[in-house]
Formats: sequence, C-alpha cells, structure tokens
Amino acid sequence: MKFWPPSELIATLKRAAALPRLLKTQMQAVQVSMTALEQKHQQLELKNEKLTASHSQLTGQQQQLQKNHDASVAWMQQMYPEIVSAIGKKLEQEHFDKLTQDVFAAVYSEVGAFSDRLDRLQHTAGQANPAELANSTPANATAEDSRSAGFYLELERRFRGTADEISARAQPYLSLLQTDPALFTPVLDIGSGRGEWLALLARENISASGVDLNPINGHFCRSRGLEVRTGDAIAYLASLAPASLGTVTAFHLVEHLPFATLLALTDEILRVLKPGGLLIYETPNPENILVATQYFWIDPTHIKPLPPDLLHFLVMQRGFTNAEIRRLHPGELSPTPDATLQALLSGPRDYAVIAVKPQLAQAANLPVD
Repeated sequence: MKFWPPSELIATLKRAAALPRLLKTQMQAVQVSMTALEQKHQQLELKNEKLTASHSQLTGQQQQLQKNHDASVAWMQQMYPEIVSAIGKKLEQEHFDKLTQDVFAAVYSEVGAFSDRLDRLQHTAGQANPAELANSTPANATAEDSRSAGFYLELERRFRGTADEISARAQPYLSLLQTDPALFTPVLDIGSGRGEWLALLARENISASGVDLNPINGHFCRSRGLEVRTGDAIAYLASLAPASLGTVTAFHLVEHLPFATLLALTDEILRVLKPGGLLIYETPNPENILVATQYFWIDPTHIKPLPPDLLHFLVMQRGFTNAEIRRLHPGELSPTPDATLQALLSGPRDYAVIAVKPQLAQAANLPVD
C-alpha cells in the first residue's frame, strides 16, 4: 500500500476542493456563451424573416414585371404590323409626292423644249412669210414659263425645307383659325406652293382653297386632292363676291410683288373678307442681316425685302385694323458677346403681319385716302 506524502495529499485535496468552483465558473461561461448564441440566433431569425419578406416582395415585383413584359410583347406583336404599315405608307406618300413633282417638272421641261423647237420652226417659216410671223404668238413665252416653273419647284425643294417642317411652321396659324372657325373660314391661300398649309387645313376639316401661278404646283396640289387654281391671284380675287372669305393667307408671296401690285392685292383681299376676317402675310425678315444680305437673294424672283414696320403700315393704311407683327423662326445663335450684333445676325428670319378687316361700324369711321 502506497502512502502519499502529506504535502502532496494536501495539494490534491485543495485541488479537489477547488474543482466545484472551477466547474461553476466554467458553467457560468458556458451559460453566457449560450445566451450570446441565443441572441445571435434570434437576430438571425429576425433577419431571415426580413429576407423572406423581401424575397416575397421581390417575387411579386418580378411577377408584375413579367406580366408587364408579356403585355408589352403582346402589344408590340399586335401593333407591329400597323406600325410597319403606317411607316410604309408615310414613305410611300413621300416617295409618291416627290415622284409626282418630278413627273410634272419633266413634263413642263419637255413642254419648254418643244416650245423652243416650235419657235425656231415659226422663225424659219417667217423668213419665207414675214406677215405670218408678225401675226403669230411667240412660243418661247410658253417655254420660258415652263422652264421657270420647273426651276422654281426645284428651288423650293432645295431651300424652303421639307413638307413636315413647313407644316410645323404653319401650326400657330391653324391654332389661330380654330379660335373662331365660323368667322375665319373659308380660307384662301395665295401662292399655295406645294400645298403644305392647305393639307394641314384639310386634315382639320377646315374649308380652304388656293391659287398659284406655277402650273406644276397647281397640278401637284390637285393630285393630292387639294383645291388649287392656276392663275393670277388678283384676277381670281376680283371674281369673288364681297365678304365671301374668312381668312386670306399669303406665305412668302409679297416679296415677289411690285409695290403697286401689293397695294392692289391688299385692297382686293380687304374687299372679299368678311368683317372680322383675317389677313395673314408672312415674309422674310430683313431685320436679320443674314436674311437681308444673303438668304433673301437666293430666290431670284424676290424683288425686294419689306421691313416689318412698312408692311404693318401698309395693311393699316389700306383699311385693316388690329394689325400686329409676329417675328418668327429665330436663326442659329452666333458666337458673339455683343447683344445687338447677336440680334442682327441671329434674330427671327421671318415675320408675319396679321390684320383684321374692321366691322362695319369701325369701317364707317376709317379715314378716306
């Protein structure tokens, strides 16, 4: 039998006595760790609940997005043929319009060439019989008219802008007419050109017609179903009854006329308008230096620019009232710090004078020339 030395026995007993306290401390540490783990577990459970809710919300949003996507795809599948058809019709119409103009230009070019040949034949025949030549009508007048008509058509196509651009510029006038359709219709457009303004009025079911000297323009407009006569505007106005029109428009026409003709035109317009009817003149604005010195002269049929104050005075002096000047279509800004020079170079390139035929009571008080 082995006997421990007293010192070792005492140490062993002390360790044995301290063991419960050590176990208690370790148990307390384990309990603290368990508490911490429980808290972590609760936090993770809370986060899991939030993630589950977020997932459910995202799932719902995803399902809604899928529904929207499916609806968009279905709509596109349904509308695609219509969109393609509409684009195709637009392109076909633009191609048809250009082709029609080209055909008319070619026809009138041939007419001009034929008239040249006819004139030479007449001249040759006239050498044999001078009396017949003296009594004949010069064919070169027809040739010149045909060549001018074709040239002017190409000039407008090159410099005036597309049909959509011109229609957009005319939109404010349409809004003006729509304020009182009964008073401001029917409309007569003088110098109808390619008919952009008349086509815009037709789309809005506004009664309108036009008159133009250029036979190609006249044929082209009629091919589009627009009512346009070929002839002299003043002569046509003279054939109309007094107070038979609601509005007369003339876009970029007055700068082509001798001043005496402009006065006569304005007088005839005043006669055929209803009391309260509108006159609209639009013309290049010489307040813009680039217009006055360059752009205006691109068109060789322009005679001279008319300052806004002059045209305003003219319509008032001829008997119109409530005339106003509207400056239109500002140019591109020039890189200059000087505000005055900026306005001269980049100011409105066009302007309109809009005037009203006075009511009968007002007309009675107008001064007599």
